[in-house]
Amino acid sequence: MGKHESMPLFKKSLANSNVTNRTPWKIAIIDDEEGVHDVTKLTLKTFNFEDRPVEFLSAYSGEEGLTLFRETPDIALAFVDVVMETDDAGLKLVDAIRNELNNHTTRLILRTGQPGQAPEEDVGMTPFVNPERVLP
Repeated sequence: MGKHESMPLFKKSLANSNVTNRTPWKIAIIDDEEGVHDVTKLTLKTFNFEDRPVEFLSAYSGEEGLTLFRETPDIALAFVDVVMETDDAGLKLVDAIRNELNNHTTRLILRTGQPGQAPEEDVGMTPFVNPERVLP
C-alpha cells in the first residue's frame, strides 16, 4: 500500500466471509409494538459477534416471551419491554426467566417507550437484569 493510499475503515463484506456458515446468536425481541421489532431488526441485521451472525426471535407479550424462553433456552440476548399487557409485564418476565427457568446466562436488556408508566423504582432495582443501563 502506497504512502498516500488510505486503509479501509471496515472489514470485507459479510457476504464474502464464513460468518453465514456459523450458528447464529439468538436475539429475542419481546415487545408489544411491531414497529419496535422492525426497527431493532433493521438496526442489527448485519451485526455479527465472534464471526457469528444473529437470528431474531419475536414475542409480543410477557406470556409469549416466557413460552419463547421455554422453547428456546439458548437465547443469547433479549430486549424486553417493561410495559406490555401490564405496567410490569416485562419485570415479571425477567423474574420468571431468572427464577422459574433458572436461566442466568441470557443477557437481558429492559427498555420501554412509556417511561412514566414503568414502575421506576422496580426497573432500577431489579437484580435479575444486567446492570449496565435501562434503555428508554
